[in-house]
Amino acid sequence: MNTPDRFDPGQDPEKDAFPFGASIPSDLPKVPGMELESEGGFKAADVPWCLIKSVLESLDEGQGNSFAILSSAHNNFVQVLCGLNGYHLEWRITGDDLDEYIHYRGTNPRGLSFSQSLEKWDGCNDGQQRDLLSLGSVMDAFRAFFERKAPPTSLRWRVLDL
Repeated sequence: MNTPDRFDPGQDPEKDAFPFGASIPSDLPKVPGMELESEGGFKAADVPWCLIKSVLESLDEGQGNSFAILSSAHNNFVQVLCGLNGYHLEWRITGDDLDEYIHYRGTNPRGLSFSQSLEKWDGCNDGQQRDLLSLGSVMDAFRAFFERKAPPTSLRWRVLDL
């Protein structure tokens, strides 16, 4: 199912990045209490950026450590899934009611213009056009979440129906 983009910084810079209140300011300080977790069993709170970077670089293509998630208070998070041919990136923003949230998929506006699934050793993850990302794009998104809990403007964000 094709879902229209809700946030495209190239088209409308005045548009809110996410629908819950105003856009997240880009100058928010680091938030204590962030937690990093990986499928391989790593789990720690209040982690420095260098550890987040190391965990992302250690992800595999579906052999037991293919995803990582960085979360903060209020059930907001960014997560990545590693595959043989790239990465899928998702961002979740929760409203005041914790059962109210929107889940986004990060896409590369300059990526492949045809649908391509993320291939893993243990299966595949369906994708739409421009869904496959590089490790650099994933690092940028995790860094943006870590530093200011705001999405990087280098990616487009499509709402996922979960």
